[in-house]
Amino acid sequence: WNKMISRRETVIAHINSEYSVSPEYLFEGDFDTAVFRHNDTKKWFGIIMKVKCSTLGIEGEGTVDVMNVKCDPLLVDILVQTAVGEHTHRQRDRGRRDIRAYRAELSADG
Repeated sequence: WNKMISRRETVIAHINSEYSVSPEYLFEGDFDTAVFRHNDTKKWFGIIMKVKCSTLGIEGEGTVDVMNVKCDPLLVDILVQTAVGEHTHRQRDRGRRDIRAYRAELSADG
């Protein structure tokens, strides 16, 4: 049995394993937008959503998964270096990195 697991599923599984948080789907019938909340305060700390490639300046007609995570600005560099690697470096080089919010684009499964 060999099942390919998407990056999106891998990230969701990691959040669940590390923080005991499951995705919350706020919009009826929309399973492309997942919100993650702190268990104690119920404030959100992350969201994964599908965004059109053209919105991000990426060539192509499809969509990509984008993740926005709230975090301390001092942690951004650490997260970028350990979690996203080369893709984020390309985004930073294009001037798309927001120092106040960690945004990682997850490649669409192909």
